[in-house]
Amino acid sequence: MKRNDAPENSHSLETIIRKRYSTLSPSEKTFVSALLEQQDHLGYYSATELAVKAGVSKSTAARCFRQLGFDNFNEFRQSVLPHRENINSPLAQMARAENRGLDATSRFEKHICQEQENLNQLLHSGQQKSLESCVGIVGSASHVWIAGFRNGYTLACYAHALLSNVRSHVTLLNKGDGHLAEKLANMQPQDVIILMDFPRRTKLLSNIVKIARKSNVRIVAFSDQTLSPVTSEYEVVISCRNESITSFNSYIAGLSMVNYLTNEISFAYPEQARRTLQIIEQNHQVMSDLID
Repeated sequence: MKRNDAPENSHSLETIIRKRYSTLSPSEKTFVSALLEQQDHLGYYSATELAVKAGVSKSTAARCFRQLGFDNFNEFRQSVLPHRENINSPLAQMARAENRGLDATSRFEKHICQEQENLNQLLHSGQQKSLESCVGIVGSASHVWIAGFRNGYTLACYAHALLSNVRSHVTLLNKGDGHLAEKLANMQPQDVIILMDFPRRTKLLSNIVKIARKSNVRIVAFSDQTLSPVTSEYEVVISCRNESITSFNSYIAGLSMVNYLTNEISFAYPEQARRTLQIIEQNHQVMSDLID
């Protein structure tokens, strides 16, 4: 039961902490700092895991939740999560007022400028070593598995379409055929899984990571951030900014990096790529399915 002095559900985590910060002990202040750092991902963690991340004891975490006005972690999470989890929804983004006063031409110009910024960020991201590692991991793997959910599914489909041109044994895990568990059961230690880790995130992604780790499968990810709930499990992370002035996140950087990565794999493994492309072209000739 929520205590009489517990914060209302509509209050943000920042507001809750600010009101009570002066009453917290040093270790409790350390813990709330960790809560703020992980506030977009609280649904992924238990109270014990958050305490470990903060470097404090479980008793400190429990005491801190009471200091913030809640009986326990579950009550705290139920109060805070509705506020946090809706931030990435298109509905929440529609509520932004900064572009409503602009005409369509101005909004279009701002949109294109933001897309250019997302691409320009790739030039200054210092990811060349990560990209080189990704080329080697994906190019040399026995089997490439790919997964992405919600809007990340678009990137997963694009990666599947391009990589299938330059190597064999490429599988899109979540085709919607209801056989995700069966496909995951076929992963082997010499394989790699490519994950599209973008908002809005689903719990399925973290569960797939657990299964992949259990199977000793190498994991690479494309993500809008270098820190997400499961980043520590990734061998390589390709960061792709997804800022947007519209109600929907941008994926132009992610699409561009998938294109670049596939091309680099074809350069690094030319015989493999040439052989696959030749077979594909021969198949098209037999089927006579293309008009250009």
